[in-house]
Amino acid sequence: MLRFYSQKTTFVGFILRLKTKTYIVEFNKLRFGLNELSFPIIADLFTEMTDKHFEKVDAKCIISLNKKENVFEMQFNINGLIGTNCDTCLDEFELPLNKTYDLLVKLTDGPENLDDDEIIYLPKGLHEFDFKQFIFDYFLLAIPTKISCEDAGKEHNQLFVNKLKIDEGDDEDEKPASDPRWDVLKNIYNKN
Repeated sequence: MLRFYSQKTTFVGFILRLKTKTYIVEFNKLRFGLNELSFPIIADLFTEMTDKHFEKVDAKCIISLNKKENVFEMQFNINGLIGTNCDTCLDEFELPLNKTYDLLVKLTDGPENLDDDEIIYLPKGLHEFDFKQFIFDYFLLAIPTKISCEDAGKEHNQLFVNKLKIDEGDDEDEKPASDPRWDVLKNIYNKN
């Protein structure tokens, strides 16, 4: 029984190591020049990185990496679909994503000018790096701040929009009664 348990533990450990290597780029295995890497964006990424959970994600990140002697010019292309709700009509739909972001990685011997926001500095002896955080951040940046059905070429739910317009119209008809105390203060303010 103990022998089976140890084999199971080894197998589970192997699976966990595979899962954590999903977004790792091994620099020593890349050839000089242009390399193209593809990483799936899966739901596990969100549960690991944040409380926000996306139920339906069918996206990938394609990294175009130009390897030079001590510099990696990287371009992250976030492409795919995400299931979300419209901010206007609350309809559920699939939002297409297609955004590109640039990143420059420089390998250094020591702390040179490490306060640059546009360049990531890594030690020269580093053979691999986990780009999970960058892929996660760029994916969130690809999602627009105001999500609309129109982004997917779909029309809004007219029943909800009409109900919203009716409710807004009711609020405009009701004007608050004027308070004479405030009117006197407004007159004082306007005279000065």
